[in-house]
Amino acid sequence: MVQIKYEMVVKAVQELRRQSVLSIYRCFMFKVLPVTDSAVDSITPEVFTLIVQPESERERETVLLVNREEHHVIREGVLLRAHVTFHYQVISPRSIGSNNQGGEFSAAYDCGFVHNDPWVRLTSTSVNTGGYCVVDPGWLAGRGVGTYFMNLIVQWVQQWPDAGVMPIRLLASDASGTNRKRRNQFYEQFGICFNYDCEGKKSGSSRPMKASDLSPLSEEKLETLSSKVIQKPLDAQMSEKAQEIQLLEMEVWGLKNQVKQGYAEMERASRAPFLWAAATHWTKFWRGY
Repeated sequence: MVQIKYEMVVKAVQELRRQSVLSIYRCFMFKVLPVTDSAVDSITPEVFTLIVQPESERERETVLLVNREEHHVIREGVLLRAHVTFHYQVISPRSIGSNNQGGEFSAAYDCGFVHNDPWVRLTSTSVNTGGYCVVDPGWLAGRGVGTYFMNLIVQWVQQWPDAGVMPIRLLASDASGTNRKRRNQFYEQFGICFNYDCEGKKSGSSRPMKASDLSPLSEEKLETLSSKVIQKPLDAQMSEKAQEIQLLEMEVWGLKNQVKQGYAEMERASRAPFLWAAATHWTKFWRGY
């Protein structure tokens, strides 16, 4: 039993070490979006972790490494365009063996896209191109990840309260099973209303609105969301994992000593079995068990 437990702890330590190194590695592996405009372009990166709580006691929490990139295109002191993207990658053990499990959520602003009026889009890095909101990988859907990022996007676009919100199109192909209700409620919780094409609400387009009409999550909803996902600074997450590794290494050290003592005891028993049995019996008698 000691040997089995020792091997399990050793594997756990190795896994935590691998995940810690992987976290740092991926932190520097996020790609910066290319600059395609000759005007001044400013970038504001930010890296943090998002902890997705397990759905059952048998699961472990899922850690997402998030990279926030914001680009501003400014000419002669005037902000012409801007966009923000939240890239995320799964760095939990569940992603081992899979390539780049993760996704992104984006939003954009343009000061004069239509008739020189400002517009924002909630689903893309450009106002003049469509987009969509989807949580990848699929097993993360319905666990608060999409709601968390969309709330950040809604807060971001409200910097321009008078900007029109580009329409969001709902497709019938995305309304299978329970996904239809979840998808519709996802947008509606932020104050986005739709003109649906049918009674089943499988497809439709959002109604005209301003960025000021959008509704970020209330304190009550944020509290509910915090039971599903928790934002944590990268240094705090790394420090926590380092402490876990240190505790496991101490346990490994203790188990190694137990194994050594067990081997030494077996060696003494094999050299003089009768003497060892008598000594063991006497020790148990003396200690009262």
